[in-house]
Amino acid sequence: MKTLVQSDFDGTITEEDISFFLLDAFAQGDWRRWLREYKEHRISVGEFSTRAFAMVKADKQTLLEALRGRVKVRAGFRDLVNYCLNKGLRLVIVSNGVDFYIRAVLQDMGLTDLEVHCCASLLPPGGNESCVRGTGR
Repeated sequence: MKTLVQSDFDGTITEEDISFFLLDAFAQGDWRRWLREYKEHRISVGEFSTRAFAMVKADKQTLLEALRGRVKVRAGFRDLVNYCLNKGLRLVIVSNGVDFYIRAVLQDMGLTDLEVHCCASLLPPGGNESCVRGTGR
């Protein structure tokens, strides 16, 4: 049986919470209302993500372009990945973040094979990103 090493993504692997940056920059309305509801245990974390990201009307490409050159991965993360690989440990990212930006950051680092469990983004007919609770790999 392998030892499991779990890591959050936003504000853990990255220095800044990417979802909050995107919501601050692109949400049309008071997304922090849903954050307060979540922090007061009135809604689930999945419901928070769904409601908050439903307020984002920009397309995926626009959101990713806003992140270019901005995302800073925490020093030592690549060392952690290499350590886990060398020791036969199972490293898993478990995040309430959204798959499209998590995957983009990992791809930029050449880490496309990491196991990730996070919100899955959908493109509804209106074209905006919507976050639903789910698992991505």
